[in-house]
Amino acid sequence: MEDFNPKTLTDEESTWMNVYFNAGKEALTNYLGTEKETDFPMVNHIIQLFKAGENKLNLKRMGRTLDDIRYEAVDFSGIQVLLIEWTHGNNQLLEGVDFPVFLFSTPAETLAHRLARGRDKKHRHALN
Repeated sequence: MEDFNPKTLTDEESTWMNVYFNAGKEALTNYLGTEKETDFPMVNHIIQLFKAGENKLNLKRMGRTLDDIRYEAVDFSGIQVLLIEWTHGNNQLLEGVDFPVFLFSTPAETLAHRLARGRDKKHRHALN
């Protein structure tokens, strides 16, 4: 559960690990927060439908495997405020957000909330 730290490597290890680390960092930079990671048109469409007063919205539900993806019709009747708790909630590709809000939590708090939702069960030991 520790992050990669180049300072802890021997000279021999750092030769190949730094190449590996830098390639991974570049790959993540080109993926995270982009259209490659998130279907922004779909999220924008949901926001647009909510603002138009739609009572039922089909929301994507994702499990921990590639096969565990489904859509669930959620009733929004009488709901006037839509909160989207999401890592990329202030991304420039997201449209229709009236008030972006940053919610701060520690990694331990985030893991506790994920476990409460049935996510990341294999990391339960990290809380102890």
